Amino acid sequence: MYEHFRADNSTYHVVLYNETDGSVIRKYTAQGYADWSTWSSGQAWAVHGFTIAYRYTKYQPFLDKAIGAANYFLSRLTSATDLVPYWDFDAPGIRLSPINLEIHQLLLFLLVVLLNYHNMSVMLL
Repeated sequence: MYEHFRADNSTYHVVLYNETDGSVIRKYTAQGYADWSTWSSGQAWAVHGFTIAYRYTKYQPFLDKAIGAANYFLSRLTSATDLVPYWDFDAPGIRLSPINLEIHQLLLFLLVVLLNYHNMSVMLL
């Protein structure tokens, strides 16, 4: 869990581990703009995965990661009037990039699910 998140709660798309000792070999993207960028779909799926993990385990760090990932996602929407995420939060010329409506729908659903586990007024920005 800890290797997939940066300090700001953005996510790496792929983390490659050493099969023998479990150490991290590389953190990168296969579908985002760059290894250092945040692919919006991957960020939304992190919210999903850690919300579901919390649902079944009640392990608080899972919920904390889901909330952190959701807050990061919401903080990266370009403006209060443009709430649709682009395919990568860090791609240059973001306004010219493709939008990602499916992920927007998924994130809205996940925010509703998170309401069941945490007070939204405390959670969101």
